Amino acid sequence: MRREGRSRSAREDELLAAARRLLPAGVRTTTGDPDDALVIAAAHGAWLRDASGREYVDYLLGSGPMLLGHAHPAVVAAVARQLARGGTYLLVSEPAIALAEEIVRAVPCAEQVAFHGSGSESTLYALRLARAFRKRDVVLKFEGGFHGMSDYALMSTQWTAHPAPYPEAVPNSAGIPRAIAGTVLVAPFNDAETACALIDRHHDALAAVIVEPLQRTIPPAPGFLQALRDTTARRGIPLVFDEVVTGFRLAWGGAQEYYGVVPDLCALGKSISGGHPLSVLCGRAEIMGLVDPARARTGEHVMQTGTYSGNPVSCAAALAVLEELRRPGTYERLFATGRRLMEGLREALAAAGVAAQVTGEPPCFEVWMTERPVTDFRATLAADRARHARFTRDLLAHGVVKAHEKFFVSLAHGEAEVALTLEAFRAAAAALAGESAAEGRHAGESPTEGRHAGESPTEGRHAGESPAEGRHVGGAPTAEVAAHRERAHGVPAAEIAPANERSAAALAGETAAKGGRARGAEAAEGGPAGSQAAAEDGPAAGQAAAESTRGNGRANGMSAAPAAARTRRRGNGTAAGPPEGER
Repeated sequence: MRREGRSRSAREDELLAAARRLLPAGVRTTTGDPDDALVIAAAHGAWLRDASGREYVDYLLGSGPMLLGHAHPAVVAAVARQLARGGTYLLVSEPAIALAEEIVRAVPCAEQVAFHGSGSESTLYALRLARAFRKRDVVLKFEGGFHGMSDYALMSTQWTAHPAPYPEAVPNSAGIPRAIAGTVLVAPFNDAETACALIDRHHDALAAVIVEPLQRTIPPAPGFLQALRDTTARRGIPLVFDEVVTGFRLAWGGAQEYYGVVPDLCALGKSISGGHPLSVLCGRAEIMGLVDPARARTGEHVMQTGTYSGNPVSCAAALAVLEELRRPGTYERLFATGRRLMEGLREALAAAGVAAQVTGEPPCFEVWMTERPVTDFRATLAADRARHARFTRDLLAHGVVKAHEKFFVSLAHGEAEVALTLEAFRAAAAALAGESAAEGRHAGESPTEGRHAGESPTEGRHAGESPAEGRHVGGAPTAEVAAHRERAHGVPAAEIAPANERSAAALAGETAAKGGRARGAEAAEGGPAGSQAAAEDGPAAGQAAAESTRGNGRANGMSAAPAAARTRRRGNGTAAGPPEGER
């Protein structure tokens, strides 16, 4: 089914030449190779079509927001209805109020809501709010985590080629003021001992701790998020979850429902946007209330507005997305599709004898070309990025597009798309295995001609084809999810099992396989710049996160204060690669 020889149409060549001339950031590709550039002409369901007429199964999904698939009829109709009433008002609209109500009902930490235009804005404003609330300047983030494009966020992200000793931050862009790095501390993801020691050591300077609960595609180790929750709550430091990727993707209530740990503030966005500019900042009313303009006269007002924030078109699109996501069977079906793809990818690589790790959760996962377990950022540095790029290129040649650092799964991916993808996995893995023998002689050489072919799917499969009937119908929770949701929304604490009680075995797992890293309280000594930490002997694999202990709605416990608040409120809880996309 592979079409050899990647020939573009004259029109696509013209468009790419114009883009390279006019767009200083260059032409985005999924592999980093300009030869793999595409100009997209249209997208429907789970399919992309380029300007040369080639079609691809899409696991990039616009960097995640197309959870229902492209051009979903319900979203298109909702947007058309709202556009007929006007595109934006700046003043509050009915769709914005309705969306805020939905978010407060769905997201465990949400008591109040603010809308923005991108995830970068929501994480930036979350940290600004936390600084105002705590009257402190320093924030702690996790190495390899991504929180958007603000100066504070572009520190020790996944594009850090040469990490510094903890807790020193490494800027990931030119143009960031040097002073910013002195207000950011960095801790290792999935190392609760070191992270909590850093929080305790610097608690009086900390305004917030921000974390991706699923860091890129690295799941949290059992007990890790709860340890952060417990330590921040004890010290009175706001815990911020960046759920721009995971919100409404891992569960109706996001990662905080899925993993069972409730933060103080949360940034949401991609999955409910339907591809429209929208992000959400939500959390405790005590903190969110600082944006109230009435506070301006007291000097404690936090500015956080924007021309398109909460625009009615984006809010109408999000309401349509939520209506689909709440249909019976949604999350069960999304997870079943993702599991088939993850298992098929592992099987294809194992059958071809390719050493690799597949990490993440079924709706969002990645492959790493390495033999070692990937449980933290430094473990990813051992992965062979060149092999990964070849694998991604070969998938493209077989009609499959993925993000450069993950696969996003949508509700539009059905049997035909999964079958084509599994075949592409097997072919790409076999090709990678075949190249391995020659790698020593041809290291760095471009793949053979034709590898870039972006083949169309088999005859009769069309980019605009409607998915199978019911593909967009979505979902009631399983009994397990429903039980957790009940707990997350305010069941008295006495009725909640003491989740994530850390047994001796669990604690041993957290400290195992640390590979010579100097950790513990000694690593936390010194000031905010963190220059005192000892130099690392090498990347640490960290403890393996046991996938069998996680599940949709797995309870990890939550702080008593947020649970009580929900009960009262509801009466019922130097860069290693190119960015995937601005937040």
